[in-house]
Amino acid sequence: MVWPTPLSVEDYVRGGREVLVPRLVCPDCGEVMTFWGWYERYLRAHGLGSECEVVVRRERCRPCARSHAVLPNFVTKGRLDSAEVIGPALEETQEHGVRPTARRTGVPHTTLRSWLRRFEARAEMLAVVFSRFCVAWGDLAPRIAESGVPAAFAAARAAWATARRRLGKGAGALWRFANSVVGAELLTTNTDLPSTAS
Repeated sequence: MVWPTPLSVEDYVRGGREVLVPRLVCPDCGEVMTFWGWYERYLRAHGLGSECEVVVRRERCRPCARSHAVLPNFVTKGRLDSAEVIGPALEETQEHGVRPTARRTGVPHTTLRSWLRRFEARAEMLAVVFSRFCVAWGDLAPRIAESGVPAAFAAARAAWATARRRLGKGAGALWRFANSVVGAELLTTNTDLPSTAS
């Protein structure tokens, strides 16, 4: 599960176990969950200087007897780097290529290349998810002339624009928002995203 935290990465990291995470509802039954401990994972983000440990809260649904990790919206599943690093770097590669972008962002070019391959493999699915978001929030499906990676970027920006019309600044930054919509699975190896599985 993803929590759209308004905190900066730095403030979240500084807060550690004291960060006030809301009790969320179970995605399966809709009951409010209870806190169920936490775990730490590593994160690399701009402004932190190096890798740091991030506390991730767990919550448990009693009726379902299942627990869920509550990821802050800047954390991507299965990746060390934050969504705020990954998204802009992927966009920049479209104009400047992998190696120049890697040098500018300080990300190893092999890492950036692996992000790009994974994003390319999921681009059509991501475009569908972001387009569905627009419709679910009462907007028209975006008209996207491109396909592949450009389509995913265009659909993400359209969904973000839809959210900003309704929430204003509460929609957050583009790549945090996009990561929230797809359940922190921008670059996971799953076949389907939660909202496209039938």
